[in-house]
Amino acid sequence: VDLLVMLLPTRESVYSIAVQHDWPAQFKAVVEHETILRTRLQLAMQQRHIRFLDVLPHMVAAVKATTDVYPDYDDGHPLSAGYAACAAAVAGALRPVNVVQR
Repeated sequence: VDLLVMLLPTRESVYSIAVQHDWPAQFKAVVEHETILRTRLQLAMQQRHIRFLDVLPHMVAAVKATTDVYPDYDDGHPLSAGYAACAAAVAGALRPVNVVQR
């Protein structure tokens, strides 16, 4: 059985890249901490030959393309456009190994 682990970034990490802004120190600290953890996790998976997909670039592109990726209120879960970006990224990663056919 093949395994693909999807790394789903926080809204803060996505916006820190997608939107140029002078973010508050607490926001920057959250992003920095997540970046450290994501890097450690990626390294651990690489060392164990676990296939993974970091959808951060896909979510950043989605935010740049549309405003409806995350809700306006304090909820970090993506809206349908965000989940669609994740699904497209996963489909793109799985298509070359013939898991997804279209």
